[in-house]
Amino acid sequence: MLKKHSQAFGFLALICDLAVTAVSFSAASPSGNPRLLLIILPLWALLFKGMRLYESQRFGTLKKEIFNVVKAAGIGTLFLSAFSFIFDLSYPNRGLVLAFFIINASLLALWRASIRVFLRSAREKGYNYRNFLIIGTGSEAEKVLQLVNELKHLGIRVSGLIAPNSGNTGDNGRKIQGYAILGTVDELPDILYRECVDGAIIALPINHFKNLRKSLEICEEMGIVAYIASDFLKRKVAKTYLEELCGMPFLSFATTPQFTGLIAIKRFLDAAISGALLILLSPLFLAIGLAIRLTSKGPALFRQSRVGLYGRRFTLLKFRTMVHNAEQLKAGLDARNAMDGPAFKIKNDPRITAMGGILRKLSIDELPQLINVLKGEMSLVGPRPPLPEEVTKYARWQIRRLSMPPGITCTWQVNGRNHIRFEDWMKLDLQYIDNWSLFLDFKILLKTIFAVAACKGAY
Repeated sequence: MLKKHSQAFGFLALICDLAVTAVSFSAASPSGNPRLLLIILPLWALLFKGMRLYESQRFGTLKKEIFNVVKAAGIGTLFLSAFSFIFDLSYPNRGLVLAFFIINASLLALWRASIRVFLRSAREKGYNYRNFLIIGTGSEAEKVLQLVNELKHLGIRVSGLIAPNSGNTGDNGRKIQGYAILGTVDELPDILYRECVDGAIIALPINHFKNLRKSLEICEEMGIVAYIASDFLKRKVAKTYLEELCGMPFLSFATTPQFTGLIAIKRFLDAAISGALLILLSPLFLAIGLAIRLTSKGPALFRQSRVGLYGRRFTLLKFRTMVHNAEQLKAGLDARNAMDGPAFKIKNDPRITAMGGILRKLSIDELPQLINVLKGEMSLVGPRPPLPEEVTKYARWQIRRLSMPPGITCTWQVNGRNHIRFEDWMKLDLQYIDNWSLFLDFKILLKTIFAVAACKGAY
C-alpha cells in the first residue's frame, strides 16, 4: 500500500514539475515557440528521474532536494544551450535560456519547499505519520532510535522493538530509550497481526545474519516495507545501489556516478560537440598539420598508447610538438623531471620543436583528441589519460582515477597543471569523480578557456 502511495505521489510530483516547467517557459518567452516544449519536457522528466526526485523524500533533506532540482534544471538548460549552438538555432537565444533557467529553478524550488513545509506542519500536528518497528536491540538499534528522535519531521513513529532470536525471552517488556521490546524475530508475525505497522527498520549487527534474513522474509511475506540500517558496511566514498539481475537482488557499492541517464547525456554531448568542432576546425587542423610537416621531420600527428577507462588501452592522438625521435631521447632527461611522481614533464624540454612550442603554449596540440572523444575512447572532461608505465607505479588509491573515462581537460588542467604536485593532481581527479555532474563538466570547460588564454601551467 505504501509503495503504491509513494508511486502515486511520485507521478503527481512529475506532473507538477512538468507543469511548472511549462509555465516557466511561457513566462520567459510569452511569444515563444511552444513546440520546443516537446524537447524540454521529456528531457526534464529524464533528468528529474535520474536525480531520483520521484522516490520517497521522507528520509532526505530539503537542502539536498532543492540542490538536485536546481542541478537538474541547470543541466537541462545547458543541454538546451548546446542543442541551440550545435544546430545554429536563432531561437532560443541566450537571454531567453537564462531567464527560463532562473524562473524554472526558482518555481521548482518554491513548490517543492512548500510541499515540505506543508508535510512538516502536518506531521507536527500528528498527521502523515508512519508506524515503524525497529528490529534489533543493540547499539545499531540505539543509533536508529536516536536519529528518529532527533528528526521528528521525518514522520516516523516507533511502535516498539523486536529482539533477535537468542533464546532469551526475558527481554520482552524491557525498554530502550523509552521504547518497549515487543518480542523476538520468531514472534514478529504475531506482532504484525496485532500492531498497525507501516514499515520495519532492521538494525542488526553482521553476526545476526539469520535473524536479518528471517526478518526480511517475514516482512516480504506480509507486505511490510523493510529497510536495512547497514552501519556494519563501512564505506569511505562508495555509494550504495540496489540492482536486480534475472530476479536476483544485488547490493552494489560504486564510487563512480551511476545515473545512466545523465551519463548517456554526457556521452551524447561529447559526440555532438566533438563532431561539430572537428568539422568547424578542419581548416585549422590542415594548416597546423602542414606547418608541422614543413618545419620539422616526421608526421603531423603523434600517436601514443594511453590507459583509459578501467585500464583499457587506446591510441591517443596529438599534434606532434617534439622531434620525431623524442621517445628515444627521453631516457637521458629523467634527471630533469619537474614532476614528483610517475608522470614525466620537464621545463624547456630540448626535444620540443619551434612550432611545437607555439602549439603547447596555446594548448592546441591536444585538439586531435576530439577524434578520441568522437570514437568514445575519451570524454571532453575527465581525468587525463596516463601512460601504461605510469599506472604501474600508482598507489592503490590512485588507480580509482581510471574509473571515469579520460578527458581532454580536467580539474588539474584548470588549477595550474604542471605547477601542481603529483599527489595533489591525483586527489583533484578523485574529487572530480566523487562530485561529478554535467554542471561540473560545464564549469571545467569554461575554466579551461580562461586557463588556455592565460597559458596557465603550459610547457
